[in-house]
Amino acid sequence: DPAAVALARAQLARIRQRFLRGQLPPLGHLLVRDHLPVPGGDEPELPWVLVTAWPVPSQLRGRWLNDAVHPALAHVRMGRPATVPANRVVDWAVVSPDGELAEGGWTLPPTAQPADAARPQA
Repeated sequence: DPAAVALARAQLARIRQRFLRGQLPPLGHLLVRDHLPVPGGDEPELPWVLVTAWPVPSQLRGRWLNDAVHPALAHVRMGRPATVPANRVVDWAVVSPDGELAEGGWTLPPTAQPADAARPQA
């Protein structure tokens, strides 16, 4: 979704500053979603990276949180080090220590509402 990517990119500098200043939720993590082109015109892969360092605005470092599927991306394996140019980031998310999405994640599918949430209160 181009609108979701634009929203995430527009806020990338702000979330970088919060990350560098230690202003994420206590024990929370910053994740970014990388855009990896695939040879042959196939759909790109969009793996997530757990950010561990962001020393310069144009590049961040971390660890892959997904394995890539395409053979040309065999180096993308969960837990391996990742270096991501900031201009390839298509989304970011702040995740709380319990694994809940606290902020961001615009390219993720919307979460389903519990059935009771749609019922009017008596």
